[in-house]
Amino acid sequence: MEMLFYGVLITLPCIMMLLFPRRHVQAVEKRIAAGDDRYFEEQRTYQSYRYLRSAKAIRALGAVGTICGVGFCLMQIFAK
Repeated sequence: MEMLFYGVLITLPCIMMLLFPRRHVQAVEKRIAAGDDRYFEEQRTYQSYRYLRSAKAIRALGAVGTICGVGFCLMQIFAK
């Protein structure tokens, strides 16, 4: 039963990434523009890993996550 729970927990945010990647990119750009020192490590991550600011990459990550989440759900549903 826990696999179904984990599958749903993985699938829902990944579907949001798949359908609305620009929303994620805008949130990242907003954090970068703020330049707040409280989020120093996060700022460094966003500047180092450029794919976190690419809607195409976010959509691909969302697709892979959705496939994995649905796989977890199906494993639980069809398990003996």
